[in-house]
Amino acid sequence: MTYWDEDNLDAWVEALEAGEVVVAPAEGMYGYCCDPFNDDALNKLLAIKQRPGGKGFITLVNSFSEARSLTRSLGPTDFEIMENSWPGATTLVLPAADDLPELLTGGKSTVAIRMPSNEYMQEYLHAWGGPLVSTSLNISGQPPVTHEKFIPEGLIKLVSPTPLSGKASKIFDPDGGRWMR
Repeated sequence: MTYWDEDNLDAWVEALEAGEVVVAPAEGMYGYCCDPFNDDALNKLLAIKQRPGGKGFITLVNSFSEARSLTRSLGPTDFEIMENSWPGATTLVLPAADDLPELLTGGKSTVAIRMPSNEYMQEYLHAWGGPLVSTSLNISGQPPVTHEKFIPEGLIKLVSPTPLSGKASKIFDPDGGRWMR
């Protein structure tokens, strides 16, 4: 099944390639997306979200090999947790590869990664062809954006083929053995 109009998906990918911030549905809400390796795009996203650079961003991946490219020093427990959690709505906080942008990791030695199970998310990740930053459309403390009518004007967007629940992904830190959200 194809979820996206090809012309719209092509325009969305072209905007990402140009370093723009775009919008796409995640599992439970709309999110901003950008290229995780483009500092200009990450800075635009920080400005849009009105948030400091020390928090870092969640990065979506479409495969275990993409996840491994973002990480270092994964042990057997990490791989077991990845295999048991993905694909799905669980974000894992894992040791970051040394070459990741500081804006992506928030200056930490970890990176937050999720491999979604939703077919429509897998489709746009495949079209993009690599890892993708995803962060909720709302400003921190505000309700999540679950309907396209609340997406800010002027952004290239993909509109959800199904209703969005408003439920955020779970975040787990395997190293600390704790749920962060």
